Amino acid sequence: MPVTVLAGENDVVEPPHVLRDCLLPHLPHATLTTVPDAGHLLPVEAPDAVASALQKFLVDTAGGGSRGTDIPG
Repeated sequence: MPVTVLAGENDVVEPPHVLRDCLLPHLPHATLTTVPDAGHLLPVEAPDAVASALQKFLVDTAGGGSRGTDIPG
């Protein structure tokens, strides 16, 4: 099952490297998207980036995809 994981670049609660190293290995079809200049509250801090990442995930899921993405700042 496809899964997308969103991480704020400046998240100190669950940093992107922790999600990549500890969570993604248990989710074989997951992608990790890192949102720059955001912390732990992504929908509040970067709603446009969250919407963009989710839209990209849905498009990629319909036609294949990659293992991760960095959203431009």
